[in-house]
Amino acid sequence: MIKHESSLGKQHDYRGSASMDHLFRLARLIIQPKTRSPQPFPAILFNLVFLFLVLAPTKQARTIITYVFQSGTPAAIRNFLQPEAGCKWLGVGGQVFSQTGNPTTGLVVKLSGSLEGKQLLQFGVTGSSIKLGPGGFQFQLSDHPIASQGTVTIQLFDIAGVPQSGIFHLTTYNDCAKNLIIANLILARFDKFAFLPLVVR
Repeated sequence: MIKHESSLGKQHDYRGSASMDHLFRLARLIIQPKTRSPQPFPAILFNLVFLFLVLAPTKQARTIITYVFQSGTPAAIRNFLQPEAGCKWLGVGGQVFSQTGNPTTGLVVKLSGSLEGKQLLQFGVTGSSIKLGPGGFQFQLSDHPIASQGTVTIQLFDIAGVPQSGIFHLTTYNDCAKNLIIANLILARFDKFAFLPLVVR
């Protein structure tokens, strides 16, 4: 706590939880010039500190374009990609779409992680699984359903290996009716704001 005695003879307490209204009232008492005597050095120093207290934030936009899960996915459904395998199959598949909703081909999909203690690392290309659509991809994870939460991930890259998305964590199920995980991705735009200081005059 800092105590300051104004030229009016009243003592004011400054605490971190004090409101901005209190700070402004205190500052006006200090910085108003008095004809009978010059301001002491502590008041001048406080004036300099006060300049930093009246910094006002201003927003500067930064646009981020990345892939996110399409609404309604991930979704766990019965395997229809390999119907002859029936329940002896576990996999991940989906489509990738542009910002306008058109299928996107030629992107690399990396699947990694682990299931039942076994490491996974597979690569696919969007547009390689027509059963799921023009921008489709698919992976087989196992020959039987396995329950897991977040240990299987997918990520998008361009052909040069530059990441085009974050890492997406998937959930799988020990259920023959949920042995295909549909994970559709769509390009989305986000406007994020950075707050920069602006001195109020």
